[in-house]
Amino acid sequence: MNKKIKVFIFILLTSLLLELGLFNFRTIESFLFKQVDYNYDFSLGDGLNNNGDGTITVLKNGEKSFIIENINQEVDNVRLNFNIIEPDNIIDFESEIFISDEGNANYYSIGNHTNINNNLRSSYIRIHPYGKLKSIKIVLNNANYFEKIQFNDISFNKRVVFSFSLIRLIATFFIISLFYMFRSKSKMYNSQISLNTKTISTIIIIILEILLFVGIAKANPVFQIDKNPNLTEYQRLARSFANGDFYLYDEVSKELLNMKNPYDLSERDRLGVKYLWDHAYYNGKYYVYFGAGPVILYYLPYYLATGNDLPNHIAIIISISLFIIFTNLLINKIIEKRFKNIKFPFNIFLSSMIIISCGTINNTLYATIYNVPILTALALTVMGIYFWFDSINDNNINNTKVIIGSLCIAYTILCRPQFILASFLAIPLFYKFIITIKDNKDNRKSFIYALLPYLIVGIVTCYYNYKRFNLPFDFGANYNLTTNDMTKRGFELDRTFDGLFKYLFEFPVITNTFPFIKNTLENFNYKGITIYENMFGGLFITNIILWINLFIFKIKKLFKDKDLYYFSLVSLIIGFVIVLLDTQMSGILQRYFADFAFFFFISASILILVLLNEFNNKEFITDLYFIFFVLGFISIIFNLLLFLGNGQHSIMVYNKELVYKLYEILWWWR
Repeated sequence: MNKKIKVFIFILLTSLLLELGLFNFRTIESFLFKQVDYNYDFSLGDGLNNNGDGTITVLKNGEKSFIIENINQEVDNVRLNFNIIEPDNIIDFESEIFISDEGNANYYSIGNHTNINNNLRSSYIRIHPYGKLKSIKIVLNNANYFEKIQFNDISFNKRVVFSFSLIRLIATFFIISLFYMFRSKSKMYNSQISLNTKTISTIIIIILEILLFVGIAKANPVFQIDKNPNLTEYQRLARSFANGDFYLYDEVSKELLNMKNPYDLSERDRLGVKYLWDHAYYNGKYYVYFGAGPVILYYLPYYLATGNDLPNHIAIIISISLFIIFTNLLINKIIEKRFKNIKFPFNIFLSSMIIISCGTINNTLYATIYNVPILTALALTVMGIYFWFDSINDNNINNTKVIIGSLCIAYTILCRPQFILASFLAIPLFYKFIITIKDNKDNRKSFIYALLPYLIVGIVTCYYNYKRFNLPFDFGANYNLTTNDMTKRGFELDRTFDGLFKYLFEFPVITNTFPFIKNTLENFNYKGITIYENMFGGLFITNIILWINLFIFKIKKLFKDKDLYYFSLVSLIIGFVIVLLDTQMSGILQRYFADFAFFFFISASILILVLLNEFNNKEFITDLYFIFFVLGFISIIFNLLLFLGNGQHSIMVYNKELVYKLYEILWWWR
């Protein structure tokens, strides 16, 4: 039998064994539980009424609880066999479990439990009393949200229903296959893969990655329909653009017009002023302070072609798809041109790690106007770097690709101005051509071609700003009607320390209970007004692979091409600068990770490629591949968990059906 077939069968059988055994060990364990005699007393709390027909009505007042006393037996699990029937849109109920036992005469809490309607697996609670269980009280925490319960029974030491998940089986097979592929003794490190196989594999991976992010973008129903005015600014700006105007047509209230300082939130609230949240307000008109670039690219063409508004999640999907495509192309191009010794599967893995770990999960999941300019600028930045990199061929420059690359990166200033700093990456990439401009006519021409898109986009940007705010370099962010008066925000050094810690070095809160990740504490050293939201840990702590950036000066001697070394160094500097800019100008928000994460990851990726390409110890090199694979895998897993993060408008609240499917698949040991 072919060895590949043997390996396939072995991994499949291992995955199947894990699915039938480990992932269902609660079922296997329950066969060992002793039978319980049902001679105990059952009663309801005074907040529940037994209707006598198998249903229970939830009353407005009183304790909503089920009480079972005089059990006096060894109990290992409890089954809650009841469902909510009114209203029918409630699919779960939260309960807190209290017990008394041989070691505790009085009730004590053993934790909370979530029961999902018509989900047998969720109805079992594994408990660990001290000795024999005397009594148990189940208090319904969210009973005020429902009216009637279909009650069957509460039983003990029941056989846990078997749960087979095809999705979990496939995921297990895939993960084991990855570890087998990248193990130290893998034949992958000695094999040669044809160009056709590489191309087909890359296309398949790109399609799968796009499908993953399309699913993420559509996972939260809250953002499929853009209703609130602060979520439809791009759509309304597209209509204004269609009529040749740069302001929004929304009427400004007289109260706002008459305010001495309309940017003072406390005063707006005190006076009861009507206004549009997160809109720029200047000289009696509303404007959009978000970059207008996505409107020109997406919203305006769609509006002119159809007469309808483009949903924000579609713009998100387009941008993230471009980012996925060109990240794969960029990594492949870098390896193709500079790192001939790198084994092909590592291309795909490195690209996937960057794509998933650059703040894209959060920005795609919360598919609002706030994330459209960020992801658009991110996609354009990667596209620009790719075309710049691809334009260089030995000592020649392809001017067409230079122009496209410059246009992409120059255009970011109309989307998310921070990304314009990526322009500095041109210096190390084109340095050998720049220093010969004086003597080389072709290089002078290429230099002019590279600057031309910046000149055009710069003129357009300055004109757009001037027509709105009377200043060519005023983007309007300070006129935002938001939580604080941005016109008085200024630069404060103390904000910097909080920003660096929260964005880069804060430890995440990881638990062994679903969804395994919690918000970090909102502790700030800065005593003043700042903008912040739920965070999940710093970039360098949650992505350990990025620590290789700290050794950039040590690894310098391994670089054959110094332009690539300085490219990595400049990327690092840009990343840190954007962290500081975001902290000072905007605040500390989870979505801003996508502003700077790519620059840290592209630098780390190049350093990794240098080590793998130049390391001479052939025996240790395979171990090095495996080490980087494990570190990258940890980054991917952590960032995928952000999908379940309890941020604003979390799917934990707005798509519970999906959440509970994941709950059953992932939390198999509950």
